Amino acid sequence: MASTPNPPGPQLNLHLRTSALVGATLLVAALAGPAFTASPASSALSVGDETVAPALAPPVSVVDRIAGNDRFATAVAASVSTFPATASAVVLASGDSYPDALVGVTLTAALNAPLLLTSGATLPSVTKTEIARVLPAGGTVYLLGGTASVPNSIAAQLTTMGYHTTRYAGTDRFGTALAVAAALGNPTTVMLVDGSTFADALAAGPAAAHVHAAVLLTNGPSLPAADAAYLAAHRGTVYGIGIAGHAADPAAIPVFGVGSSSSTSAAVAAKFFPAPTAVGVATSASFPDALPGGAQVAHLGGPLLLNAPGPIDIQLASYLTAHAPTITLARIYGGTSGVGAAVSDAARSALGLANPLANTADIGNTAARCAYAVGYRVNISGVVNGYGSPDLFEQKSVLAVIHAAVADLSSRTGQTYRYDGTTSFVPTLANFSNGPDDLVITIVSPTSTNFFASAPAGEQYGGYTRWQLDGSGTSVVAISPAMLALPSGLNDAGGASLYAIVQHELGHSVGLQHSPSTSDVMYFQANPKTPAVYSSADTALLAKSLCRS
Repeated sequence: MASTPNPPGPQLNLHLRTSALVGATLLVAALAGPAFTASPASSALSVGDETVAPALAPPVSVVDRIAGNDRFATAVAASVSTFPATASAVVLASGDSYPDALVGVTLTAALNAPLLLTSGATLPSVTKTEIARVLPAGGTVYLLGGTASVPNSIAAQLTTMGYHTTRYAGTDRFGTALAVAAALGNPTTVMLVDGSTFADALAAGPAAAHVHAAVLLTNGPSLPAADAAYLAAHRGTVYGIGIAGHAADPAAIPVFGVGSSSSTSAAVAAKFFPAPTAVGVATSASFPDALPGGAQVAHLGGPLLLNAPGPIDIQLASYLTAHAPTITLARIYGGTSGVGAAVSDAARSALGLANPLANTADIGNTAARCAYAVGYRVNISGVVNGYGSPDLFEQKSVLAVIHAAVADLSSRTGQTYRYDGTTSFVPTLANFSNGPDDLVITIVSPTSTNFFASAPAGEQYGGYTRWQLDGSGTSVVAISPAMLALPSGLNDAGGASLYAIVQHELGHSVGLQHSPSTSDVMYFQANPKTPAVYSSADTALLAKSLCRS
């Protein structure tokens, strides 16, 4: 079957400035041509129709990672992921000292806000940029702790930027926790955690947000007088999180593990999250990555599991295995120096995933080499049920596949990608270069747009890409809804899959052309030999691919 002609000249040596390049359509042998017969599970689907069958299986489980070059960038990455548009507020904490920051997660959940980190007398540039992006002018930035944690100079800088500031602080870490509790309305459900260290409080944050509890800090096994006064004034349910937290009030309901903070985090998860759809994993050895990670996973309604450096904690793995039927996302916070690839591999195994591509963020090892961060948006409006209505269940699965494929591409190219949210943009031959972002990935029927018109006959039912790497316009990856009948590709050992289709087209988006080998993702047709992830030949080309400017 013919393929779209490749652009002239050696693909990887092109110096693009103005013209758009056309990426070839990826075909699926089993679906190409009139011989296609839908399986019983997808009988509502016919090639070229705008309707697709309901999801064939529950959403696939994905293990991914959010990490930046440092603690401030990791917090920004979590913020962008949680709030691709805008947030209602921002919570700002010290990235150098944990005591005042420990109670921030419950505040972020109540305020619908990200938790960002600062240091010194002025905002780090990445933090300043993210505040300006995520919070409209006139919004409020909430400062955690006294001026030793977040100086007045930062409050003044925020005022100059057009924001209001509100500070929650006490005379010490215990007082700051009480100030946040008051801001939350003085909840009668309380979690007592050791404030002389950080691990148990990190695990308690998402749980407290989940049950609308206050987090109060103890002085090791001792209960501060101010805490005792709060408990007396606001009688309710009290949990002692961790051995020291429970020792401070033996009448509290004990929630702790044995021997490590990892086991306590697993105990907290088991107590408060019997059927999570998302879980977070962070190192127990330091606090900065876990703080914004806890804020994000609290928004997702899941627990934060902590793992000491080294192999995965057995109780953490056991929790993942026991809750694999409901977990669709296990997200690791921070780089591999904190939570190594072996832990994400083990998390994948605990969730029953056979395919390493579910661990995409650990696959590639190409260092960041492209200065420009490529923004991308996804149009999933073409993911509908048999009645033509949005299929929210399958849309979630499709987004998981796309995000995993982009993360894999990033790790192999050294190109940074930034998810900017969904879009309703439908590309045509006339408008595709004027889309809403650097890259648009869309599920769109060939019968609803002429975008596929320049694809060779018979190839309109796979994927089609037109790309521009010089910054002069939008690159577009279009996937036909017919491909949604394929396996997701996140859970198998290879072959024709939606993931393979997306990977292939994303390869075109960075300038790759077709491979002559059926064992490469970049071969023009998905087939039984298509690998589960980019082959070594694909990866070698991706590592030298063109950067978007």
